[in-house]
Amino acid sequence: MVTAEAAVTIPALVLVLALCLGAVQSAVDRVRCVDGVRAGARAAARGDLPSAVHAAIAARSPAGARIGVQIGASSARVTVATTARAPAVSPRRSMTA
Repeated sequence: MVTAEAAVTIPALVLVLALCLGAVQSAVDRVRCVDGVRAGARAAARGDLPSAVHAAIAARSPAGARIGVQIGASSARVTVATTARAPAVSPRRSMTA
């Protein structure tokens, strides 16, 4: 009897663990996107060159993130977008900061 119950319980626990790990990875990627945007905005506010702003963003953003930088006369707009890496059992999600 216990063997049949364990055969059902263990895969369910593995699935829940995979979903939890995917959620943690998504949260980490979101924080890294925000860190990249902050670093880029700070570099743009200091008057750094656009290449230096881009490098500051790339250093703190998740791998493969799409980076956008628009520097105007009195303002700067920095965006970092990525697709959350999650286990195959959960849908892929986009995030932008």
